[in-house]
Amino acid sequence: MYIDDGISGKSTNRPALQQLVKDFKTEGFHAIIFTKLDRLARNLRDTLNFYHEAEKFGVKMICLDSPIISTDGPMGSVMLQIMGAFAQFERDLIRSRTTAGRMHKWKKGEALMGHPPFGYYLDKTTFTIKINKQKSEIIHKIYNLYLNNRLSILDVAGKLTDDGVPTPSALLGRKDASSHWNVNTVREILRNEAYTGILIHYNQYKFKSNDKNRVLKTKEKKDKKDWVPVQFPKIIEKEQFDLVQAKIQHNKVIPKKKHSGLENKFMAENVLKCRHCGAKLYKQTTGARNFIYYACPWRRASAKQLKARNKEKCHLPFLNSDKVDFAVFNQVVNLIIKPKEYVEEWVKSKPTEELKTKILSLTNKKTSLQEKLSRAVKIEINAHNPELLTLYSQEREKIEKEYNSVSRTLNTAQNELSFHNHKLKKLEEFQNIFNHPKREHTMRMKIALKTALHKLPFEDKKKLVEAVISPETGGQVYIRELDEYDIGVSKKDGSNKSSKPVHGNKVGEREIMVELDFTLQPHRIIDIISSHNDIVFKLDKR
Repeated sequence: MYIDDGISGKSTNRPALQQLVKDFKTEGFHAIIFTKLDRLARNLRDTLNFYHEAEKFGVKMICLDSPIISTDGPMGSVMLQIMGAFAQFERDLIRSRTTAGRMHKWKKGEALMGHPPFGYYLDKTTFTIKINKQKSEIIHKIYNLYLNNRLSILDVAGKLTDDGVPTPSALLGRKDASSHWNVNTVREILRNEAYTGILIHYNQYKFKSNDKNRVLKTKEKKDKKDWVPVQFPKIIEKEQFDLVQAKIQHNKVIPKKKHSGLENKFMAENVLKCRHCGAKLYKQTTGARNFIYYACPWRRASAKQLKARNKEKCHLPFLNSDKVDFAVFNQVVNLIIKPKEYVEEWVKSKPTEELKTKILSLTNKKTSLQEKLSRAVKIEINAHNPELLTLYSQEREKIEKEYNSVSRTLNTAQNELSFHNHKLKKLEEFQNIFNHPKREHTMRMKIALKTALHKLPFEDKKKLVEAVISPETGGQVYIRELDEYDIGVSKKDGSNKSSKPVHGNKVGEREIMVELDFTLQPHRIIDIISSHNDIVFKLDKR
């Protein structure tokens, strides 16, 4: 007796069936008796493969419910194939009807395709997707740890585990649930766009079975009419989600090189750029570690490397890392303490009025070209003379090319203006945090905050720098050497050569200029500052 209780007949990977195949090859069976054909196999190919294998060993197949398909004589063999084809047809028909019924329920919102993402559940009474409060709080914690506290995905998983936050499997009540958060689970939560409340489409891709009857997802998309649209309630703001994606992408290109024993060095390593050539600065030490410094990659590049990348040798010298880190952190603290000064400097340095004039001019030009293009298309359509048609076509292509160029330039200018306005708004918001009716209270707050920030541990200082600069969204710190122009020394020969340093050549003696190009995110800074007990006053999170 070979029994596969509770296992579908659609698969041949059934323990008892596999044992049967092994046994009839060695035990000298005369016949295999079964009740129904679909208990043997539901796929015609599997049925015939089994039949031919049994036939090689002289084993007959006898079906009790349908004796006509028993393999006794040529008629039995033919009927087996016919009935096998019908068994597969019936299975495919049932599957098609089942899928159609499910699809109808999915599209009506009466059922959910698969399991809802972590944080949601389907209310079977109202057939609506709802937010699980406990799980949504965990999602917010994950986003806050990764984005605002600047933890890595691995560190987020470790922090959740250390804090005793229940894992998804634990919340489901599974007996084998782990108490340790998995890195992939955290990554999936951070990458799931459903949390922003946008429309998500399920059932987009086709599936296929492999040789082991396993159903695998392919990269080939189904027709759009088969897609199942689902919209989940919003848990995470789109802006926050986009910042997380930018940070994930940015972290992929951060150098992984570590310097053992120098964990409290290179605070600004992820935000520095050379003002001369725009290259990202890298960290370096001498063999004896007498000097720990930042360097431009094109400073030490060979002539061959420079030629291959069409670069010129950069003249930014090696810069003492401690000096650079102190200068950058000092600037960051000044920005936090005196945002008003940065607002005023930002307005002075950015020609927003020029941008607005440029946008207006480009908009008018785009409209004019659009009208020309419309007329050119009509003339081309109505032309019958082949020679004229060629001329009209060339003229239309010329206008179209100019139109596309103007559109791209206009889009760039609009994005730049939007970026400027957004940064100005953020600075003004941050400035309002420190506003207080009593001036002396505001001053005391700023002095206390400045003192507290300088006392932060190294790792928190590094997080604060990256939170202010936000390198994943384009923020950076430009570094260059102090030159003669910075101290008011003019050139006597009137040449156009680069200005010279006004100090010695040793790494420790060089003076530097730090220029912040930041994309300030006030809530990140507030979260980092407020997480320290040493900072006793409350910040207005508005």
